Amino acid sequence: MRKPYYLPFLLAFAAFLIAASRINHGLIDSSLPTGPGLTPDESFNIEQGVYLSHALRQHGPLLFTPETAG
Repeated sequence: MRKPYYLPFLLAFAAFLIAASRINHGLIDSSLPTGPGLTPDESFNIEQGVYLSHALRQHGPLLFTPETAG
């Protein structure tokens, strides 16, 4: 018997909805636990993303292939 291909996507979506509904997204008077906030390393992640986007624009998508890694 063949398994339905959409079952993993449906389960992932249901898990996301359950998790998202059980986290306080910044409401002041909420009984829910607080959700994730800004972490100290966010600026490093943004800086690295900007660097990679500039490199992609300058050198093209082949920059990220294993053959060009050196």
